[in-house]
Amino acid sequence: VYVGGLATELTEGDIICVLSQWGEVEDFNYPRDKKTGKPRGWCWCKYEDQRSTILAVDNMNGAKLLRRTLRVDHCEKYKLPPELRDKEEAAEDHYGPAPTSKFAPGAAYVGKDLASSATLDRGVDVYAPSASAAPDPAADGWRQVSSEQAVARAAADAKKAKKDAKREKKESKKDSKKKKSKKESRKRPRDDDSGGAAAGDDD
Repeated sequence: VYVGGLATELTEGDIICVLSQWGEVEDFNYPRDKKTGKPRGWCWCKYEDQRSTILAVDNMNGAKLLRRTLRVDHCEKYKLPPELRDKEEAAEDHYGPAPTSKFAPGAAYVGKDLASSATLDRGVDVYAPSASAAPDPAADGWRQVSSEQAVARAAADAKKAKKDAKREKKESKKDSKKKKSKKESRKRPRDDDSGGAAAGDDD
């Protein structure tokens, strides 16, 4: 959005504080005179959300700030300041990889032999299995297991669980048969005794 009619006493921070009540300010341009450094009395503000521009225009256009009436409107065609425009054109004209500063991260290690192949662009793969140690399925610990090993292990566990279930079923059947036979053996002598007693009574 374009904001005009600003008092020259206002600083960039003052204007951003006023404009930020309508949304998050993403970019701000407050032109000043090159010789004196005095503000020219207008600015451009870019919001993170387009809906914030509508709020700013509706609420601030015609409002008064330090006894001056503001003019706030949408800016359809915005041009960068000349110094920023020259920088962007120079960057576009440059071919090949962008030159890195000597203060950039990792610049001190460029072109030097490192202890490992890890760089800032390509870090260490912490989930890769170690190449020095042979895979030992019995002592995995916290080592990453491959998908094939995981599938095979899951299949073996399922087979073992199935066998255990069958064994438990057989054992439960045997126990039930034993209990039945014990009950039958206990009932038979009583039946014989009761039959003999009945025969004696008849005599």
